[in-house]
Amino acid sequence: MKRELGVGYSTLRRLLERETDVEALGFMRNEDQIYLGIDEHSFRHQELVHTVTEVKQRRVVGILKDDRIATLKEFLGKIPKDKVKEVCIDMKEGLRKAAEAVFPLAKVVVDPFHVVADSNKRMDEARRIEQDVYLRRKVQIPKKIFLVGREKLTEEKRQKVDAC
Repeated sequence: MKRELGVGYSTLRRLLERETDVEALGFMRNEDQIYLGIDEHSFRHQELVHTVTEVKQRRVVGILKDDRIATLKEFLGKIPKDKVKEVCIDMKEGLRKAAEAVFPLAKVVVDPFHVVADSNKRMDEARRIEQDVYLRRKVQIPKKIFLVGREKLTEEKRQKVDAC
């Protein structure tokens, strides 16, 4: 980052955190309905932080200093509770509980990306178990076959899936 922009990691992080002040939330006061997105991101693949966005307007509302639920709840508490209609989250129990606690009238939903990613992970795990335990590695089951919809498979690949 420093080579490309001439800005170091610490400076960039400070600038991003500054965007989370209360004034950044000002535009929400004029909105009738708010649809929030809460996600986790990492700096340097180690320091997790929560980001909060207004989904309909595709606006970043805040990048929090850490991934603690207490920090998230404190930040969410600054958003008008009665205007929040929906909160879209990762598949984390702590995020669900925080969203429900702060916005009891809002609908809490899981981001479809995370549902699909979790489904693919579970499908691959089932494939490996089937291959390793039950078939004793006599048959290699291609991973990609289970990640593509049956209707998109060629006849040959459909037969291969049926044989598994």
